[in-house]
Amino acid sequence: MFSIIGARNIKIKGNITPLLELESGSNDPMAVFLTITLIHLIKATETSYALLALQFVWEMGVGLAMGLLLGKAIVFVINRLKIPIEGLYQVFVFASAFFVYASTNMIHGSGFLAVYVAGMVVGNNNIVHKKNVFRFFDGMAWIAQIIMFLTLGLLVFPSHILTAFKTELSISLVLIFLARPLGVFISLIPFNFSIKEKVFISWVGLRGAVPIILATFPLLAGVAEAQWIFNVVFFIVITSALLQGWSIPFVLNMLKLKDDHTPFITSPTEFNHLDEVDRVRINMVVPDSDVFNNQSIVSIKALQGCLIITVKRGDTYFVPSGGTILKSGDYLQALVSKSKVEELEYILVVSQ
Repeated sequence: MFSIIGARNIKIKGNITPLLELESGSNDPMAVFLTITLIHLIKATETSYALLALQFVWEMGVGLAMGLLLGKAIVFVINRLKIPIEGLYQVFVFASAFFVYASTNMIHGSGFLAVYVAGMVVGNNNIVHKKNVFRFFDGMAWIAQIIMFLTLGLLVFPSHILTAFKTELSISLVLIFLARPLGVFISLIPFNFSIKEKVFISWVGLRGAVPIILATFPLLAGVAEAQWIFNVVFFIVITSALLQGWSIPFVLNMLKLKDDHTPFITSPTEFNHLDEVDRVRINMVVPDSDVFNNQSIVSIKALQGCLIITVKRGDTYFVPSGGTILKSGDYLQALVSKSKVEELEYILVVSQ
């Protein structure tokens, strides 16, 4: 879902995106725990439900705590490293992800949740060479997905999947049109989301490759009808992607939840945000206001003390001078003191 939205530079109104990120981060650890637990219940002769509940609380709690703690530790260390080779910063973060997962698993916590939370902590902090680290992990994510789908393809037999077509289609449609919306509307009762937002959240419940991978667990455990379960899960994932995946931008526009006022602002330059440096790089959009529109940079009082690095007008970037006349809709990239960021946020659309 985020690949679809990110590839089309779509921004969503309200707090939908953070909510979907929270759901995405909590889904996989929960799914892993439930899958392993249900396999254990099927295979075991005696089971303590109290012990399973305690195990769940421990795994999720430890995973969350380790993710927060180690995520902050990664940010602290990487901003103080003095590595002469820039590419090793990406290697450090990559190795840190393995360390977070392994160390959390060693104390029987959820490694999946820990890695996700640590990634969120690192991603929401200023670290050196942040843009290059993001590019590296984008590439690694695509490589991992390609390998994963190739491997899963070796386990799939199309002729077997369609043997129970009516049953598989029924389950898929119930999940898409009944179970997901019902779960969303019930769970969001305490929160201030509109009907349109709840409808959109209901529609974006895409099933990805993780359910297919988890469906291999019963196969490995020798559970009865495991192959049938795998085929059903694979069919559900395919139908979810085909039915829901392509239509997300269309549904977003239909429900009028697309945020056209907060555009994505790309940056052609890299800036290392360090704690000891009082300057940060921000992006600003010039509003349709007489104070800014058709005014020179040097004459705008709000921009005094800001070093404007680049201006993007249409599809063109250029380096401005003090006499450059700004136009409504221009994207400005500037270096400003940290204390001035809050002041600029009151009068301009600002992102870092």
